[in-house]
Amino acid sequence: MNEVKMKKSELIETLEYNQEKHIADFEIALNGWQEDYKAQLKESCQLLDGWGGVSVFRMADPRPKSYSDDYDTMISMLKSDVRDEIELAPHEFKQYVLDQWSWSGTFALSNSKYMS
Repeated sequence: MNEVKMKKSELIETLEYNQEKHIADFEIALNGWQEDYKAQLKESCQLLDGWGGVSVFRMADPRPKSYSDDYDTMISMLKSDVRDEIELAPHEFKQYVLDQWSWSGTFALSNSKYMS
């Protein structure tokens, strides 16, 4: 099968649901990262106070990134489309319906420390 047709309203609902889930996961990861950041900063300050030397603070993990804009773009495009049914190629179905975007692996891996 090369394409699948979906009702536009169902596709929009699916994207909105997937976006809500993504935002919730992002917020969990961001909160965990912030707590980790604060703990590392506190430890660095304690070392500086006790040592009297210069402490270089580096956060080991990058700040979690949200890809919510990708959902917003697709939802806006679909709402602007005049058709009632939308044809999706396999890679589009994988992204929009199955929620497996090109960045999904990176998002899961970089946030896995905070998602438990």
